[in-house]
Amino acid sequence: MSASFDRINDVTWITLKTVPFRWEAELSQQLLESQGIAARLVDLGLSAYLGVGSLTALQVQLHSYQSALDLLAAIKVDSDAISAESESEDGS
Repeated sequence: MSASFDRINDVTWITLKTVPFRWEAELSQQLLESQGIAARLVDLGLSAYLGVGSLTALQVQLHSYQSALDLLAAIKVDSDAISAESESEDGS
């Protein structure tokens, strides 16, 4: 977990998660912003090369960290439940 300080706005941003594909971070950013949680993306690597993604960090303001973490964790739990349910239907 890393943090950066934005001297212009006196806001501390903290990395919520790092993903290998920018689209994944953009999707999470849109979700957070739809719930009123400010988020930004930080490119950590080279741009895409031969189909390999670009490492991207999703950052939120320090005071919103726990809310953002809870929101994204709830989505992961729901998607895991849906995956398990579809696997059990396929096995029938």
